[in-house]
Amino acid sequence: MSQMLNFLDQVASKIDTHKDFDGVIAEFTAAKIYDDIKDKIVIEAGCSTGVVTERIIDVAKELYIVEGSSVYANIVFEKFQNRLAGMTISFFSDFHPIKRAEVVLLLNVLHHFENPVGELINMKDWLCDDGIMIITVPNMESLHRRLGVASGLTTSVSETSERNELFKQYGRYTKDILFDQVEAAGFEVVDFTGFFLKPFNHDVMIRLSLPSNVLMGLNKLGESFPELASQILVDSIQKLKKLLIALLKVLFRKLHLSAENM
Repeated sequence: MSQMLNFLDQVASKIDTHKDFDGVIAEFTAAKIYDDIKDKIVIEAGCSTGVVTERIIDVAKELYIVEGSSVYANIVFEKFQNRLAGMTISFFSDFHPIKRAEVVLLLNVLHHFENPVGELINMKDWLCDDGIMIITVPNMESLHRRLGVASGLTTSVSETSERNELFKQYGRYTKDILFDQVEAAGFEVVDFTGFFLKPFNHDVMIRLSLPSNVLMGLNKLGESFPELASQILVDSIQKLKKLLIALLKVLFRKLHLSAENM
């Protein structure tokens, strides 16, 4: 466990999301989740240097963060302090929130887990009964991975990249793989989208330094062609909620029919 904590802090000391292309992805992610977290009690699972945090902290009703790296946690806490409802330095598997959330954000985190289904099952206890979990993961079948294969730079879209190795990113996700894991953990996917069409890998995208209007255009293309998008996003609810909604609909229909027959 101490080795993993040291690894997380080593990565955090080298990578500032504000200076990495992940920061661009995080900006578009924050924009996509805005309506879902507005005036809600939110748990952000993993904050890095706070690109998403700074865009949602004044939108959410209460924002709690759980972060495995003390380096990242201290950076974000220094920035926001009393504006945060809570900051906990912990492995997700050891975290027990003081208050259940209406929304849990698992943004570009799931592919770091060796046992993603087990982590998702544990996180069910973070959510209130009618809460939603928003998950984003990199798309293994994205345009830039396909381009890598087509140009002979890689042999498969699922090939492990240097970045995957650096960050110990175990997971390789497609829409189907993500859906299967979410459902295996006892959740039901209620919404799906892709976003941001990334033509090249992070390093090249940083060097290109594309203007904001081009980045916005790439994001729209990702929404139009989710199978090629860099990112996959799903909203999920606990399966119990879906059952309750179905039962309430049946009950409402029966009451409505009874009222008509009176």
